[in-house]
Amino acid sequence: MLREHRAVFISALVLAVLLGPNPLLAAPTAEPGASLLFPYFEVELDEPDGLTTMLSVSNTSPQSSRQVLAHAVIWSDWGIPVYSWDFYLAPGDMISYNLRDLLTYGSLPATSPPAGFGAHCTAPLAPAVTPEALADLQRKLTGRPDPVGGLCSSEPREDGAIATGSITVDYVTDCAHDGIDDPFDAGYFNGTSPIAGKSAALVGDFFLVDPGADLAEGFSAYPLHLLNVDYSFWDGRENSDLRREPLSTNWRLRFLQGGPFEARTSFFVYHRRTVRTVPGACVTVPVEAPECKWSFDVFSPSGALALTDVQLEDQGRRTTGRVELDLPDDLLSGTVNFRSYYFVDAPNMGYEVDCQSLIFGAIEARGRFGTGIFGTPLH
Repeated sequence: MLREHRAVFISALVLAVLLGPNPLLAAPTAEPGASLLFPYFEVELDEPDGLTTMLSVSNTSPQSSRQVLAHAVIWSDWGIPVYSWDFYLAPGDMISYNLRDLLTYGSLPATSPPAGFGAHCTAPLAPAVTPEALADLQRKLTGRPDPVGGLCSSEPREDGAIATGSITVDYVTDCAHDGIDDPFDAGYFNGTSPIAGKSAALVGDFFLVDPGADLAEGFSAYPLHLLNVDYSFWDGRENSDLRREPLSTNWRLRFLQGGPFEARTSFFVYHRRTVRTVPGACVTVPVEAPECKWSFDVFSPSGALALTDVQLEDQGRRTTGRVELDLPDDLLSGTVNFRSYYFVDAPNMGYEVDCQSLIFGAIEARGRFGTGIFGTPLH
């Protein structure tokens, strides 16, 4: 753990000199939210020292103030909720997770709320996952079919040992119960007494860790707030997560490549589903509409347009993942503007609709030092 944190700290020093100040591309502040979005994780299941993701969540409430129940949901890279758990944080508390512990060994640190805190909470929270449930969870996150129905919950992949997806954490007023388990369940965000609360008390961070390369990139969790108006009423989707504030539809992210620091930039794309999706056929081509697509423009440091309206390789049903961009070799640095959208093929007229999305990146120097940055939303 110390080695990964040291790599990130040193990278910040190296890249601060390399990148220099740029107020137009400032990283988002780690402000508290009622919800936290961890837009991407990856875990190499069969390598004890392989890729993993480490994350933490903190209760920012001052001492002797607000105690917090939180509900975490793991989503597959098709945006399907596949596992969840509740945890408790006293004022000022922080809890940390190495996702390898959960996804490889079925283990989570337990927390114990005070007696009577949460009408449906039974201590300890987050018990160990059964072997059967663990095997099912691993299948759902690695693109392998369910042995009974033969359907997949995530993108089939060549390396079936790499689990990927995203995680949300919500401030809640009670533990999951009576079928209220994920944001699309009735009674989670809606109804007379929804369990999701509006208190912005949570902050978090996560590290994508590659021990074999002595490399880790760190990011703040993306904070979200709950809207006072339930727009799902107008949208006709009673059970949706539209109570969370929307993400942007257009993003700008800086990049570095080559040069004396042998820099490279890895890009990560995430788009948010606002309706429940279900397991489907184990194929990589889209089988449900709408599916979000991506296009991007590339600019030099002076703002000159180098590439325009380049279509990102089809992501299929994936809502999150790493992508590689083919950037001009003569550009050692610059910015990329992303847009996510889907196409509606209406009678006599087709049109595009923007998708809620998030772009972030990891800049590595000499393959040894890295730093993580979120894109800047464009309005």
